[in-house]
Amino acid sequence: MSRLGRTALLGPLLLALCALAAGIAVHAAWSLLDGLASGAEWIDVNTGAAGGLPGAFVLGCWSSILLGLRMTPRTERRLMTLSLLCVPLIVLLPPILMPVVHSIMTERGYERCPSPLGRRFPGDRYVRGAPGACP
Repeated sequence: MSRLGRTALLGPLLLALCALAAGIAVHAAWSLLDGLASGAEWIDVNTGAAGGLPGAFVLGCWSSILLGLRMTPRTERRLMTLSLLCVPLIVLLPPILMPVVHSIMTERGYERCPSPLGRRFPGDRYVRGAPGACP
């Protein structure tokens, strides 16, 4: 495959990763809101997925530049600057949202289940009532 062919595949690949990151973040938010609205007995919360939204924005900006969409050099610089400013949000947004989600869950009558040692994915599980009823 020629060098031009590899570069031509990078834009659509970043666009696909953008859709994947946005989908992960939207799914996590949807499952949290659905659990709260339905009054579920237990809800799994993954605040780490919140980093998917700024990640999707960054990947979308980069793919639009790589796909060669028509834009002025000034617009391209602004888009790249904005995307680089969003990169720290990928890491900072999940720890910022964690206490916010915890306070919302405790207001609604949910308690955080204790995390077992060695758990591979560090999401939180909240149960309605006492933590002894954790599944």
